[in-house]
Amino acid sequence: MKKMFYLKILFISVFLLLTNNLISVPCYVYVKPAAYEWDCPDGNSSVKYTCKTIEWDEEINGVIIHNSKIVLIYYCCNWDETLKTLNTTIMAISYLPGYSNTKPTIQLLLDNVSAQLLEDTKIHCFSSYPPCDDPNIPKKYEHKITFPTCWYYKNHQPFIGDDFVLSLIKCAGSSCNTTYEVCTDYSQIPYKIVYSLVSKQVEGNPCSAGEPVLPPDGSPLWFQLWSTECFLFNHCN
Repeated sequence: MKKMFYLKILFISVFLLLTNNLISVPCYVYVKPAAYEWDCPDGNSSVKYTCKTIEWDEEINGVIIHNSKIVLIYYCCNWDETLKTLNTTIMAISYLPGYSNTKPTIQLLLDNVSAQLLEDTKIHCFSSYPPCDDPNIPKKYEHKITFPTCWYYKNHQPFIGDDFVLSLIKCAGSSCNTTYEVCTDYSQIPYKIVYSLVSKQVEGNPCSAGEPVLPPDGSPLWFQLWSTECFLFNHCN
């Protein structure tokens, strides 16, 4: 009897631990890297991911509705020791299943993604930035983030039997390249990594179409496979 009691306690403890983890980071439950086999631009680093909860209000028939959506952000990063530069490239953004098909504007989405990447890359890519007040640093450390400006939507199952996921995926074409100078402010407790915007510009050949209506005309519903043509959205503006 005593053995059964301890087994029940162990089972409940493991269940609560898993439940708490799923509640605190629900997006990680849906991460299946094998389904997202993009090649990183440098050919060496592997695709990383992070998640972000986006919240916004919208008015429907005179009533203010509060919405939230959890997204998975897939990106690549690599540190260039010679140039003292961290390069980050966005590969795709997936809306998690189990939520309404209401979604934020692309501008709000990408603003949130930008903020999340500055935090996540400090953990998974590079964080050893020099002190902000050190005059002897010969080269400013930089962080360059490349956002596609050409995207396409794909409604798909990461694996057969999964819920359908709507993803915003990088197309070939132009990109919005943002460069920050980065240093560490040790005068604060705890210390803080400080980003100073250097430049933001579009490079490459843009695609032409505007954001499509979803689902596309003549396409099936949200629980079926479909994708759109590439379209232009310039996050630099």
